[in-house]
Amino acid sequence: MLYVIIILSAIIAFVLEEFLFRTANKKKILDNPGGRRLHKGAIPRVGGWAFFVVIAFMTLLIIPLFHEYTPEDMKELLPFLFGTGCLFIVGVVDDVEELGSNIKFGFQILASIPMVAKIYGFKLLEGSPETGFTIGFDIFDLLKCCLMGFFIIWMINSINLIDGIDGLSGSIGVMMMLPAVYLLNISYNFIIFLVWVSLLTSICVFLFYNFASGTSRRKMFMGDAGSLVMGYVIAVSMLHSWKGDISTSKYMLPICTGICIVPMLDVVVVSLTRYIEGRNPFKADLSHLHHKFLYCGLTARQSLIWIVSICLSLSTMNYFLCDYGFLTYITADTAGILVMYAILWYNKRKLSKQIKRHWDSQTGMYVEDLEAQVQQAN
Repeated sequence: MLYVIIILSAIIAFVLEEFLFRTANKKKILDNPGGRRLHKGAIPRVGGWAFFVVIAFMTLLIIPLFHEYTPEDMKELLPFLFGTGCLFIVGVVDDVEELGSNIKFGFQILASIPMVAKIYGFKLLEGSPETGFTIGFDIFDLLKCCLMGFFIIWMINSINLIDGIDGLSGSIGVMMMLPAVYLLNISYNFIIFLVWVSLLTSICVFLFYNFASGTSRRKMFMGDAGSLVMGYVIAVSMLHSWKGDISTSKYMLPICTGICIVPMLDVVVVSLTRYIEGRNPFKADLSHLHHKFLYCGLTARQSLIWIVSICLSLSTMNYFLCDYGFLTYITADTAGILVMYAILWYNKRKLSKQIKRHWDSQTGMYVEDLEAQVQQAN
C-alpha cells in the first residue's frame, strides 16, 4: 500500500505541476525580477500549490480505498485539513496579489487553533447538559496552548521567509520530513503517516522543477501557498514529537531540531536587526541568511549547499548529544549558529572594504552591490 501511495502521489504531483505551470504562464501569475528579486526572467510562483491538492486528494479519495477511517482518524484529520486548507487559501491569494502581513498572520492563528487544541486536548467546557458544564482548562493550559500556537506561527514564517533561493525551502522540508516519516510510530496514526509520505513525495517532485536552470521552460518557484502549508506540517510534526505521540525514537526531536533551528533563528535575527535599525520588522529585504552567503560572493547553489550542510551538521551533532537533554543540544545549536553569523559578519565587513556599497534606506537593501555580485557569480 505504501508504494502505491508514493507512486500515485508522484503521478498526481507531476500532472498538477504541469497544469500549474501552464496556468501560471497563461494567467501571468509570475515572479518578475527586480528590486529584491534577483533571479532572471519571469518565473511561475505556483509550484507549491500542488502540496495541499495532493494531500487533500490522497486523504479524501485515494487512502479511503485502502483504509477505512476510524473516529480517531477523523479527529486527527479534520483539524489538520482545516489548518492546511486555511493556509493554502491565503497563500494562493497572496501569490496572485500580495496580501498584507496582518491578514496572513490572522490566517496562521486561525489555522493553529484547532491543531493545538487537538494535540493537547484543550477543552473550553467539560461536562454535559445533565450534570452541568464547568470550565475545562486552567491558566497553565491556556498558556501552554498559546506557546504552542506561537511555535506553529514561528515555524510557518521561518519556512516561508527562508524561501529565497532555488531549492532551499524545499530541501529543508525534505530534510525535516524524512526523519519524521522514517522514525514515525506508524501504530500512532497510519493515516497521518500516509499523508506525510504524500507531502514528502510532492515536495520531491516540486524540487525537480525548482532546480531547473534559469533558462528552462519548466522552472517554478514554490510560492507562499506551498511554503505556508509545508511550514505548518513541519510544525505539527514537531509538536507531536515533543509530546511523544508520533515516535518511539528518542532521536526524532533532536534530529528535526538541528534542521529547523537554522530558519527559525534566521527569522529572529532578521527581525531584531530590522527593529534595531529602525525599520519595519515585517518588511522584506535582503538581510536573510541566504543573502548573507550571496553577499560573501557565493552563488545561489553554493549558498544552498552551505546552508543544507550546516543543517545536517547540527542535526548530526544533536544525534550524539540527545542523551544529555534538550537544553544541552539546543544550546550547542545556538552557539554553532552564532559562530556562523560571526564568520559571515566578518567576511561581510572584510568584503565591504573592497567593494563600494550603496545602502538604500527606502528599501533597506544593499541594492547595487548585491545584485552585481549575484549576477557576476551566476
